[in-house]
Amino acid sequence: MNKTSFEKFGKYLREVSVVVIGVAITLSVSYWLTGRNDKRDTALYLSAIKLELEENKKIFDHTNQSVIQPGLKYANYLKTHDKKSLNLDSLKLYYPQTAYEASPITFKTNAFDMFKTSGNMRLVSDKELLLSIWDTYSLLVEIKGVFDYFSDIKLEEMKKYFTTYGQIPSDKDVLNHPPLYDVYVDMPISFIQSRSYESAVPSLEKTISMLEQAK
Repeated sequence: MNKTSFEKFGKYLREVSVVVIGVAITLSVSYWLTGRNDKRDTALYLSAIKLELEENKKIFDHTNQSVIQPGLKYANYLKTHDKKSLNLDSLKLYYPQTAYEASPITFKTNAFDMFKTSGNMRLVSDKELLLSIWDTYSLLVEIKGVFDYFSDIKLEEMKKYFTTYGQIPSDKDVLNHPPLYDVYVDMPISFIQSRSYESAVPSLEKTISMLEQAK
C-alpha cells in the first residue's frame, strides 16, 4: 500500500468512526429519553389508578351508608318481628331507602384498563404492588357481580309488588305485605353486601397506601 492509498484509507476510517460515534450517541440519547418517558408515563398511570381507587372507595362508602346499612336494619327488623307485630311507622322508616331501590353499583376502571393495554405494566419492578392492584380490581368486579345479581332480583320483585299494590301502596298493604319481605327475610342480601364491603375496604386502602408509597 503506497502512501497515497494509506492516507485515503486513514481518512475513510476517520469518517466511518465519526458516523459510528454519532449513531452511538444518538441511540444512547434515544434510549435515555425513551426510558425517561417510560418512567414518567408509568408514574402517571399509577397516579391515575390511585385516584381511581380513592374514587371507588368513596362510591362504596356512599353505597354502604345509603343502601347496605339501611338494608341491614330493614332485614333485621323484619327477621326479629313476626308479621303481626310489625309497626307501620317502623316499616316506613326503613323501606323507602331499601325496598324501593334496586341498588346496582358501578366502579370506575378506566385508569386500570388503560394501564393494562399500555405495555407499561412490565416496567413496574414492584410485583407486590402489581399483584395488589390486580387483586383489588378483581375484587371490585366480583362485588359488582354480587350487587347486580341482587339488584335484578329486587327489581323483579318490586315490579310484582307494584303490579299488585300499585305505585303508592296503601298503609294497610304496606303493613300486611311489607315490600320485599320474602327477599329480605329468606335471602341474605344485605348480609352478603355488608361482608363484601368489609372485605373490599381493607384491600382498597392497602393498595392506595402502596401506590402512595410508590411515588
